[in-house]
Amino acid sequence: TAVGLVLWTVVSDRRRRIGLEAVGATADYFAGQSHTLLAISPTLGPPEPDWRYEHSYTGCLFGRQAGGALPSELTEFLEDGPKPVYVGFGSVTVRDPGELSEMVLDAAERVGCRLVVGAGWTGLGHGASAGGVYVVNDVPHASLFPHLGGVLHHGGSGTTHIAARAGVPQCAMPQLADQYYWAARMRVLGVGPRPLSVRRLSEERLAETLRALTEERRHWHSALDLAEQLEAEDEDPADAAVAAITGDPVTSTGGHEGRREPAHRPPLRAAAGAPSARIDPPRRS
Repeated sequence: TAVGLVLWTVVSDRRRRIGLEAVGATADYFAGQSHTLLAISPTLGPPEPDWRYEHSYTGCLFGRQAGGALPSELTEFLEDGPKPVYVGFGSVTVRDPGELSEMVLDAAERVGCRLVVGAGWTGLGHGASAGGVYVVNDVPHASLFPHLGGVLHHGGSGTTHIAARAGVPQCAMPQLADQYYWAARMRVLGVGPRPLSVRRLSEERLAETLRALTEERRHWHSALDLAEQLEAEDEDPADAAVAAITGDPVTSTGGHEGRREPAHRPPLRAAAGAPSARIDPPRRS
């Protein structure tokens, strides 16, 4: 892969500088002589049949974070109308943040949905003055996402896991590394529309995505189904990591118990569509 090639180039170059040979296959170098801890949910990222290296799942280390208090003005905004969609791309940068901001705001106006815009490193939404838009910097996603009508993000592992646990539809606009994997997984699991391409981005495509997130019931059913399955992954990720390293599982009280293998969960079925009685998708006023 392209990521593997980049890693191979960097690592091999550094090794040559200190008189060592270049590495062979990148995966063999990083995972072939060690036990890999996969700090992700086995439901979101199930085992690949061709991954031949020794590994254990711990679950997402930040997936169960309690979050924190939201700013009072943001809480008022969330309560003052239909559920907004979060649009934010974290540390990913774009060539023209102003153009992207305008495109996002125009798409939301076309669809008629409210937005919480994560400024991120690009300053997305800077200067936005529309009444249905609230721009945030750093806020606890675990506290924010359950109040939303959908999440459009960059496809990072942490954001993907937190949105999945919140039980809301999501879609990604990936640009590098594992973001493409998570974007594809969310599509396969049926919790959102097809990923957006930054190279082919347009107001129309953004509007289609926002409409799909907020209005297509199948995405809501799948997102709620997924959240229930993640909730069933009852092993604490930190305890699972300790167990994998030491071979001596930690109990919920901090003690240790008999040796056992880390639990592996079955993957979620693709595009679950069974109705859920827990919640209806948000409706625009």
